[in-house]
Amino acid sequence: MDELSVSEVAAQLAEVLSRAEAGQSTVIVRSGERVAAVVPIELLDAIDAAIDQLAAREAGQHRGDPTVSLAEVLADLLEPFAGSTLATTEPEYPFRTDPMGDEIDSMPRLEGGGGSILADIDRHMEEFGR
Repeated sequence: MDELSVSEVAAQLAEVLSRAEAGQSTVIVRSGERVAAVVPIELLDAIDAAIDQLAAREAGQHRGDPTVSLAEVLADLLEPFAGSTLATTEPEYPFRTDPMGDEIDSMPRLEGGGGSILADIDRHMEEFGR
């Protein structure tokens, strides 16, 4: 496996790529530190497949584990802010717009949020005492 500096790789890029196509890897060195590598695409694909298999195996081992709702996750994330201005101040939405930026006056204004998603999150957070 060759080691080349960044400037050497820049000067020899076509050759480095040809070596990768032929199955050889090249390590790129910057200031004496190995920082990257040009590898054959088959090697990269094999590494990606191995990572996917490992993640699937890990997920399979936890298939029967208990789950939590998004509201519980949000409650846990916001817990450090309990009692702070961030947690107690109601969000203000001076106007509502559709994706094109036009104001929507016919939609009901929901307490604690400007849309149904925010209202749902607010409702779930209230269920957990937040």
